[in-house]
Amino acid sequence: MMAFIDGTQSAMSTFGGQNVGAHHPERLKKGLLRTLQMDLAYIVLFSALMLSMPRTLVGLYVDLDNAAAVEIGVTYITVMPLFICAAVWYRRCRAFFRGIGKIRIAMTATFSQIAMRCILSVILVPRYGIYGVCASVGTGWVLMVVYSSYNCIHYFRKTVDNRRTIIENEKINEEDNLMKKVPFVTKEQVEEMAKTWLTPFYVYDEKGIFGKCAEIKAGIFLE
Repeated sequence: MMAFIDGTQSAMSTFGGQNVGAHHPERLKKGLLRTLQMDLAYIVLFSALMLSMPRTLVGLYVDLDNAAAVEIGVTYITVMPLFICAAVWYRRCRAFFRGIGKIRIAMTATFSQIAMRCILSVILVPRYGIYGVCASVGTGWVLMVVYSSYNCIHYFRKTVDNRRTIIENEKINEEDNLMKKVPFVTKEQVEEMAKTWLTPFYVYDEKGIFGKCAEIKAGIFLE
């Protein structure tokens, strides 16, 4: 199952890096949610397979005559679908942060969940056996979902706010540029040109020009 997830992780990392480099952060959230939808569909299918034929799947790896190993494998396969969503979301966020260059967040998530799983395994496995393993692995995944989700929300809020600020500043600058009337020549240049071309091109009726343009437009539309 994780082979498919690992494949989409690589795609998510590439997608994130490309859009950050192209300055299109608005696509990141859509891409993350779209891959999550694909993952959920795959999770439902694979979980149904795990729950419906656990012994067959275990038989692919161990001898079915080994009753103890089969029992452990069947228990693990039937319990872990409860935590698969957490595993997928955690891996998806980790790939996302790798792609956008937030390596520290990805590394923290990875090492933290490994440490948590090891610590819980030492505590729970001697008492609960294979169920302790399932609980340790699942708890590590769930905690990383909380950590990764927090960082995702923080990143998107910060990115959206920055994007809005940039757009607002660009609009303000455009309005300021439109309102400013910057001469394209100096007074001395105009006086020099006036000696050659006597027509007073440098004096014009701005109000009259705009008025005539409005009349022309209105006449065209009326026709």
